[in-house]
Amino acid sequence: MCYTFYSLFLLARTKSKLAKIGIPRSLGASRFYGFWAEFFKTLGHDVLIAPETDRKIIANASEICEPELCLPAKIYIAQCRYLAKNGADAIFSPCYESSDPWIMPCPKVIAINDLVRSAVNNIPQILQPSVEMDIDEEMFSFVSLLKDRQYGRQVAADSQSYRKAYDKALLSMKTPPFEDQREKKFIALLGHSYVLNDPFLTKNILNIIKRYDLGNMIPDSLSWKDCKPHYKNAGLLQPLHWQLGRKIIGFSKYVSLKDNIAGAIYVSAFGCALDEVLSEAAHSIMKEKNIPFSFIMMDEHTQPANINVRVEAFLEICKKIR
Repeated sequence: MCYTFYSLFLLARTKSKLAKIGIPRSLGASRFYGFWAEFFKTLGHDVLIAPETDRKIIANASEICEPELCLPAKIYIAQCRYLAKNGADAIFSPCYESSDPWIMPCPKVIAINDLVRSAVNNIPQILQPSVEMDIDEEMFSFVSLLKDRQYGRQVAADSQSYRKAYDKALLSMKTPPFEDQREKKFIALLGHSYVLNDPFLTKNILNIIKRYDLGNMIPDSLSWKDCKPHYKNAGLLQPLHWQLGRKIIGFSKYVSLKDNIAGAIYVSAFGCALDEVLSEAAHSIMKEKNIPFSFIMMDEHTQPANINVRVEAFLEICKKIR
C-alpha cells in the first residue's frame, strides 16, 4: 500500500495539484468504492468515481471486451475506460486477499487489471496494492493498508494522516442494521453482491417483487458470521475456495429454514463459471425444503420485458405453493 502512496506522491509532484484518482464501482470494488473515495478525499486528492451501470456503459463494454468475459468484468473494464477518458491520473484497483490460503477470489478478479490494460487504450497508471481482508469482519484493517505482499511489509511515512483518512472512510460505510423479515413473506435473491447491488441489473426484479407485496433478502443482508454456521451445515461434498461462494451457500441454507420464505431467485451473470456450481448447490438446498427456485442469467443483450415475464410467472407459482 505504501508503494501506492509513493506512486501518488510522484504523480502529485508532476502536477500543479494532487492527483485525480479514478475509482471503479463494479466487481470487487462494488462494496468498497465509497470507502476509497472518502479515504482519498480526506488525503486531499480529487476523486472521480465511475458512473453507475447504464446502457452507455454496457455498449462500451460490448465494444472493447472479449465476448467470453462475464458481464461484471465487462462493466468494470468499461468503467475504467470512462475514468481514463475523463482525466483520471491514476486508477485505484486493489486486489483483496484473504489471510486464509484456501480462500481465493474469482480468476477474473485476479486478472482484472491485466484485462483492463489490454482492452483500454491510453490507460493511466493502475494502482493495485494487495489488501488483506479479515474474512469474519468482511473488512480490512488499518494495518493492512500499511503493508503490501508484493513489495513486503513497509510502514508509510505519515501513517497518522492515513489513520485519520481510514477512520473517516470507515464511518462513511456505516449502514443501519438490517431488519430481518419475520412476518412478511419474502423472496431470497441469490448471487454475487456486485450483481445484486447493481440497480441496472436488478431494478426490474425488485420492482416486481415489491408489486407482489413481498419483501426481499440478499446475502449482504447478513454478515458472514451469521452465514458461517449455516455454510458448515450445508452438506457440501468439499469446501468451496471462494469466500463469496461460501456466503451465498451459507445464506441459502439460512433462508431455507425460514417459514415465511416464498421462493428464491438466483441472478447470475453470463460467463460466470462460479455460478454454475453455486446455483446448483443453492437449488439443492431449496429443493430439500420444497421452496420454489428460479435461475435468471443476465448479459448485455438481456431485455427487461423478458425478465419481467419470467419473474412474474415465477411469483405466481410462489403464491400458489407457499
